[in-house]
Amino acid sequence: MAKLIEYASNQTLSQTINLDEDGLLRGSGSKQITISSSANPIIRVSSNVPNNMHKSAVIENIALLGLNGTETHILLEDVCNCLIRNVAIKNADVGIKLTATANKWTEATRIEHVRMAWVNKGIQFVKGDGTGNFGFTHIDDVGISLKDAQNLRGIEVGTGCKLHAPFIKANVWSSQKCDGMYVNGEIKAGIININHEKTIGHVEGTGISLGSSAVVNDNQHFHHSRCFVATGHISDAIYNPYGRTHDIDYKTYATTGYWVSSIDPNFNERVTNPTYIVGNTNNGQYATIEAPSYGQTGRVCGNMNTQASGRIYLYGYSQSGYSSHLYVYVSNDKQNWTNITYDKTISQSTPHWIDCGSSNPFNYIIVLVYNSGQAARLHVDSVAVTP
Repeated sequence: MAKLIEYASNQTLSQTINLDEDGLLRGSGSKQITISSSANPIIRVSSNVPNNMHKSAVIENIALLGLNGTETHILLEDVCNCLIRNVAIKNADVGIKLTATANKWTEATRIEHVRMAWVNKGIQFVKGDGTGNFGFTHIDDVGISLKDAQNLRGIEVGTGCKLHAPFIKANVWSSQKCDGMYVNGEIKAGIININHEKTIGHVEGTGISLGSSAVVNDNQHFHHSRCFVATGHISDAIYNPYGRTHDIDYKTYATTGYWVSSIDPNFNERVTNPTYIVGNTNNGQYATIEAPSYGQTGRVCGNMNTQASGRIYLYGYSQSGYSSHLYVYVSNDKQNWTNITYDKTISQSTPHWIDCGSSNPFNYIIVLVYNSGQAARLHVDSVAVTP
């Protein structure tokens, strides 16, 4: 194993770089040198668990380019106290993989000022045959841009992995239906801020996806605040199909496009807290529109912030046990109304983006539910229109 690996010029390699448990890998003179490699992994750090945990390997000031796109770029297996900083990663299957063998662990890793582009998974925690302990992991100022494909993950906490007392601050970008973060292990006593931004409009995805074994609690602040939307919307800020308890807080944004700026009470009917749909962010406060009896309608009328056109989305859900029949109308003068959404059944009882179709320019919008034999109770946090 090498204690000092220092490159003064760009490299093209086909063999794994094996870095000693207290080794230093860097670009010469703090320059960022590009290492293009087909090796898998490109860099492997030697184990220092359990006998030499006081030692610390450092990887800094390099750019890694995968020649095949199937490589793991940095592998930490049975490694403690490793520092990865000022590193760029491009064209990878996994950017940084942390795992362990034979009842060992990988803890106290510091990943700082790292940028990843065109990866399937940015940072991956895999239990392997180890204890699953990844405590005191510190991820700060990390940007992860995923490949143009579905079901990819910015950060993955796999089954049996235990991230206790972590610090995670990361941004994830994706163009298709992907997870900003996937958790099927434990995250406890952490400070976490995940930001997931869509780069293309009208694309589904999740901010945080919770698996069947996910445990996320006792955290100081678990906030993927700004499950951020540039030109489209993330369908689920929190995707929790197994009903796992958690302490995740969230907010979603539509940073471009149009939204409801005020309410016209003259058109409202059977709606509670209608002003809660005002604004271009989701804050967990919902207007409730209901039609309890046969033949009844409930509705809320919103004035757009400016003349809008494009794809219309509602962020909301049906009350558990209800199948709400949704209609959406738009108008420029509040006299002539165009039906955009006709009798769309909303049964999902967790918040999500509801695609209502596209419209030509309009100034006003009505969200309506109708009881045609089934009681309706629809909760709506916001209306957003993307050009």
